[in-house]
Amino acid sequence: MTEHPRADRPASSPDSPGGTADQRRGDLPGTAAEAPGPQPVDRSPQSRLVDRYGATRQNKFTGRVVVIVLVLLMLTAGVYIVRQVMHSSAAPVQAVQSGGRIISDDRLQMRVDVTRDDPNAASYCIVKALDYDKNEVGRRGFVVPAGGPKTARMMVDVQTTSRGYAGAVYGCSDKVPNFLTPRT
Repeated sequence: MTEHPRADRPASSPDSPGGTADQRRGDLPGTAAEAPGPQPVDRSPQSRLVDRYGATRQNKFTGRVVVIVLVLLMLTAGVYIVRQVMHSSAAPVQAVQSGGRIISDDRLQMRVDVTRDDPNAASYCIVKALDYDKNEVGRRGFVVPAGGPKTARMMVDVQTTSRGYAGAVYGCSDKVPNFLTPRT
């Protein structure tokens, strides 16, 4: 019995130098041109996601912590905003300039209407004199004594460092500072 050497392989294959030109070009079925790489397997989107990202999350704890921290942060911000809105209300004393006149180059007289929530409590206001360019050239604080009507009109003289052309109310409070409190 004579056996043919390499009987398990065909005499010429595309990989061997003795293969036909058609086999080397890949024109025949079963050659490299038909399958250049691994063939895609038709799989469901779910299985592709599992292959890419894994079947389960490795650490569920981190996501929960982030959510809890964000919720606590939002609650804290909400409480802060509510407290600020509740504690910020209209000032108990308000003033509006209602007129005035220039007395001299170093003095301005202002007419100020002061409205108080509680006329039985003393309050004070600060007014300022402004030059033509709206620079402050004088300032004066004055006390509105307790009693009288809810809205009191005050005439205030303000000493200026140069000619004042206008006046403005700087602010008011119901907490009279010690230096404006009359001494007894």
